[in-house]
Amino acid sequence: MAVVISEISCLTPDDFHQLWLHLQYSLVSFILLSALAVFGCTVFVMTRPRSVYLVDYSCYLPPASLEVPYKKFMDHSKLIKDFNESSLEFQRKILERSGLGEETYLSEGLHCIPPPTTMVAAREEVEQVMFGCLNKLSENTKVNPRDIGVFGRELHAGVISIDLAKYMLQVHRKTYAVVVSTESITQNWYFGNKKAMLITNCLFRVGGTAVLLSNKASDRRWSKYMMVHTVRTHKGANEKAFNCVYQEQDDNGKTGVSLSKDLMAIAGEALKANITTLGPLVLPISEQIMFFATLVAKKLFNAKMKPYIPDFKLAFDHFCIHAGGSREVCI
Repeated sequence: MAVVISEISCLTPDDFHQLWLHLQYSLVSFILLSALAVFGCTVFVMTRPRSVYLVDYSCYLPPASLEVPYKKFMDHSKLIKDFNESSLEFQRKILERSGLGEETYLSEGLHCIPPPTTMVAAREEVEQVMFGCLNKLSENTKVNPRDIGVFGRELHAGVISIDLAKYMLQVHRKTYAVVVSTESITQNWYFGNKKAMLITNCLFRVGGTAVLLSNKASDRRWSKYMMVHTVRTHKGANEKAFNCVYQEQDDNGKTGVSLSKDLMAIAGEALKANITTLGPLVLPISEQIMFFATLVAKKLFNAKMKPYIPDFKLAFDHFCIHAGGSREVCI
């Protein structure tokens, strides 16, 4: 203590002035650095991607009165009197190979003779499916519909809409998003004899799902999944890909959806491109190294070896494939 007092007593007024300036500059630097750190943390918190959770989903189950076993489908097709014998036999073969089973459903309008293909009938089908799966989703999750901030509907597999909803939830804070996916078939039934257009009659059925997404941290514990990657591949710029599933009129002016024979090859190319994009995002680093090493060896040393196929089972627990997809590409 005496030493400290002795040193302080030796300081001149100029020394005290210099000490004051030093402390003053250090304080300014400290305040600036602190403000910069607070600003950086605020920007990071505000701009970082918010976690999006798939809370729950529900599927629409039509009433038993709308069920269409194979025999009922074929009897109905004969009664319509728009199909010749060759078309009826073709539909029978498609049904047997489709793998859809005896417990599928058609809309109420398509059970009538003749089927009404009006906008009113189509609207009734959509309302029945959408309200059915939405009511079930609300019962399962107990979420108030007023708390849902984003709502969307898509006609088929919902990769596009799920991805869009995921980005919408980055903008809207602490809210829910609902995505409804369904097909409306009442006005899209084909009443002609072009075989490429008859396939959809045998494969398309009534059904729908409603998916509830959330960006609330409180929903993390009871959500089924967390949305990590949504990757889709679009091949529509290719002429063959654009026309492989195409709605058009046949030679008699009847509208239907035509499935091209190129569908199998195009689907294979799209799947390959999708997996190539998805692989680096989900595969373990060991699988990526093995793939890269095999590729380099093949390029540099012209080695006669098969390309290494990564084991995607190490990244995925489940693979979901379109129920009628394999039959579509085989026919």
